[in-house]
Amino acid sequence: MVEMMEANNAISHATKDSLILFDELGRGTATYDGMALAQSIIEYIHEHIGAKTLFATHYHELTSLEASLEHLVNVHVATLEQMVRSLSFIRLNQVQQTNRTVFTLLRLQDCQQIC
Repeated sequence: MVEMMEANNAISHATKDSLILFDELGRGTATYDGMALAQSIIEYIHEHIGAKTLFATHYHELTSLEASLEHLVNVHVATLEQMVRSLSFIRLNQVQQTNRTVFTLLRLQDCQQIC
């Protein structure tokens, strides 16, 4: 419930100039309920807000949205584990379908822009 209130707050206050970060929305719900929530939020941001969005999800089925949403790009984020056990982003790789967690970027046509 808290997750949905936070998602609602983020979406309600976002503009096209915002950067929205979502991590595993819908996790902890029934599989298809969570996937429906995640997909509807992605589509709403794409169609009504247009904000730059990083959307991490374990629902690899959502990668198919890239075919129907013009500004959506699927990427895999490679990480490097450092000695202090912190994770650092090293690069984003554009992917098609994957069974791994996928970060979805909206309105970032060239993933290298943020590397």
